[in-house]
Amino acid sequence: MLVSVIMPAYNRERFLGAAIESVIAQTFGEWELLIVDDGSTDRTAAIAREFERNHPGRIRVLSQRNGGVTVARNAAIRSARGTHFAFLDSDDLWPATKLERQAALYARRPDLAFAYSGYLLIDEPGRTIREVKPDPRFRGRIQKLLWVEDNEILGATLMIGRDALFKVGLFDERLKGSENLDLRLKLARLGPVEFVDEALYKYRKHADCLTIQGQVMSAEFLKLVESHFDGPSATEDSSTLRAQVMSRHWQHEGDRALDSMDPVNAFRRFLRAFPHSRRKRDLVHKMARCVIRRRPPIRSEIR
Repeated sequence: MLVSVIMPAYNRERFLGAAIESVIAQTFGEWELLIVDDGSTDRTAAIAREFERNHPGRIRVLSQRNGGVTVARNAAIRSARGTHFAFLDSDDLWPATKLERQAALYARRPDLAFAYSGYLLIDEPGRTIREVKPDPRFRGRIQKLLWVEDNEILGATLMIGRDALFKVGLFDERLKGSENLDLRLKLARLGPVEFVDEALYKYRKHADCLTIQGQVMSAEFLKLVESHFDGPSATEDSSTLRAQVMSRHWQHEGDRALDSMDPVNAFRRFLRAFPHSRRKRDLVHKMARCVIRRRPPIRSEIR
């Protein structure tokens, strides 16, 4: 079993060396690391090439004009030799047993569509902010559950078999922000999913992290829904699921409006979510909060 580690990198000179060292330190020895320099303008490429020279045959560096993380990942996947794939962003870290623990799971369960794990959120210096544990509901056949229930699965924690990844067509390069969810949804159609109940990834939150504004993410999610549900293959069952998915979407949009102190639009979005919601009691409470916030303040008068 050879695991190809996929690492896109764009202007990550501050963190790249530590990320690469966390791969080199793995207790599982059968790996190759493919680093894709995505048109960096700092020392990212030079750092990556130095590691490539020091670890010939184990570390390979690819270079491309800046095309984004999804394009970079797909380029590395197509060049990889491994039977399985794992992913590490160039500003994050792995504990030493990351590959060992997930490879052992795949050895027991070669039928898996993908395996994932818990993870740690860390700050810029590497201090733990919180631990995210896998939700026990998200194991087995979870394709529908991924659509209708919130979860904190981190795409970077996945290990995926080569056959499964190529069968679903790699990452969709048309999507900007929802490509990881899209991939999980497609993989989950193929078979069961399992997780290692340990924090096997360290996800760094810092000022340079890619953030996508809420309106952009909303548009991207609608694009994702359209790609999965619209078209000649739609059935009555898929129409029902689509309605539940859109209900969850409008509830999230309502939450966002309520957090932005916009109770009128929040109420409208909660109302759209209500008919197919799996959380009607929660919605009633939130709509009540919207009504209360919309009321004008009571003014006391001095007579």
